Amino acid sequence: MDRAANRTILLSGIIVVLNWYAVLSHDLTPDWPMLIGCSLVTGFLVLVFPANRHHHIPAGAVHLSALMAAAAAATSLHAAPLSWPVVGAPLGLGLAALALAVYAGVCLIATGMFMDWRDRQRSMRKPPLMPGGMAHQPFVSVHVPLHRAPMEHVRDTLESLAQLHWRHYEVLVIEQGGKPGEHAAIAELCARLGPRFRFLQAEHAEARGAALNRARKACDPETEIIAVVHAGTRVNPRMLHDLVSQFQAKGVGIVHAGLSFRDGGKSLFKAICEADYRSLLFAGMRRCDRADAIIHHAKLALVRRETLDRLGGWDEQAWLEDAALDLLAVEHGYEIVYLATPYGSTLLPERFADYRQQRFRWILGAIDLFRRHAATLTVGMRARLLGSLLPWMNDGLIVALSIAGILWSLALASFPEGLAPPPLALTALLMLPVLLKMARSMHHMRSRVEASFRQSLAATLADLAMTQVGAMALIASSRTCPSPGASPDVHGPAEKLERNLLLAGREILLMLLLILCITLLTLHAPMQDWRWVGWLVLLGLLCLPYGCMLLMAIAAGLPFLPASWVRNGIS
Repeated sequence: MDRAANRTILLSGIIVVLNWYAVLSHDLTPDWPMLIGCSLVTGFLVLVFPANRHHHIPAGAVHLSALMAAAAAATSLHAAPLSWPVVGAPLGLGLAALALAVYAGVCLIATGMFMDWRDRQRSMRKPPLMPGGMAHQPFVSVHVPLHRAPMEHVRDTLESLAQLHWRHYEVLVIEQGGKPGEHAAIAELCARLGPRFRFLQAEHAEARGAALNRARKACDPETEIIAVVHAGTRVNPRMLHDLVSQFQAKGVGIVHAGLSFRDGGKSLFKAICEADYRSLLFAGMRRCDRADAIIHHAKLALVRRETLDRLGGWDEQAWLEDAALDLLAVEHGYEIVYLATPYGSTLLPERFADYRQQRFRWILGAIDLFRRHAATLTVGMRARLLGSLLPWMNDGLIVALSIAGILWSLALASFPEGLAPPPLALTALLMLPVLLKMARSMHHMRSRVEASFRQSLAATLADLAMTQVGAMALIASSRTCPSPGASPDVHGPAEKLERNLLLAGREILLMLLLILCITLLTLHAPMQDWRWVGWLVLLGLLCLPYGCMLLMAIAAGLPFLPASWVRNGIS
């Protein structure tokens, strides 16, 4: 560890000791503004400094300095002369813990924004041309897993694969379990497209990882590269020409390619989903290319067969088999490459229920992946993986704050003379989870994706709408996660508005309760007291995620709403 890191940790420790001494001493009257300012600045620096040189400083030093600075800030923020109980009271300890959690999240998110700003000018990797005028072409086995996908989507994918500019390849279509009539139609399509295409029928329903392992064992013995393309994806004819060239570097084990969405202009709901997915997929995969982040969601990937065999194949117990494979690859020293250029176009969910279910599956799978592999990871990889989960932990915090805010507001309305809102400083602290969620989404779209302002607003709306879904996934992950099973079909027909409103029932109920609390407190609150004004503003912010979910449900139930409300003005 270098001297600068030692000085940073030492400064954090001095501030911790000074803050605690100021709290425990009755005679000392500390300069609280100075202490709070020093703690906040130091907490930010001890995280930003390692972020700027994170490859040269041990992760343990980063974690220690961040924890000390966050503890210092939490202590100073809480121990300021407020009208609430002293630090030793149970309520005071709870507030100190809350300040610690929120401030640590602020520093981590600020660190991510700093890294994005620092790397904004960094160019993505460009696919090098293969030497010798494409003289050597390794044999590629393309695997297409299916689970009750519409026949027109299967046909689009297979016909696009038949047009690939590559001589040595095969296509294996793997059924994960479906109706007997579908099997005959798929087998007939494969026979019509030629001997390159083979259909592997499943005897029973199975997870995608199991289906891909079955294809891995059935592929041609000469296979050097395995590609995975999901149903509904139309691939670029140059996909293999450009992506396989990345494996010229011996350390590269996996290559991911970007995707576009060809039905984003169909309706307002799909336009919002497109903006949300651009933020998730493109921004997340750029982070993967830069810093080996693990959690992402891809539908177009290539992996070296030798690497796949050495890692034991696909994880059949994982909800996100592609992320699990990436995790093992990074752990074993392989490099993962992401190309930002879209080499295929895919489809967005048709139904509101499928959109919610897909997001729930992603979050639950990511948490389950961390829980099953955390013990075997290095400290640095564990920190990066945990950082990918922080936004969903923030979702759980927002829902918990909503429920607590409703209960406390009802108590304030029932006993206005005996109770009072929290101090304004604490209320402002409680606003941070919602504000940071909005800022993070806008920042991703504007700086990473370089989207238009309308698309940035749409992505922020979708991100806020999924708050309750993230919280429910956190609750589900606290129990033993079930077997993933076959992936659900996300291309079913659109549902009616009444069904969508029923699915968003929990969010609508929380929104109505918060509006009721705002109404009751407005009638009884002394508006000249800024504490009451701050509390009402907090309740209004907590309404936003549930209002966004209501808007998403309405947009999905009214497919005639134009996508131009979002897509016009795309940069």
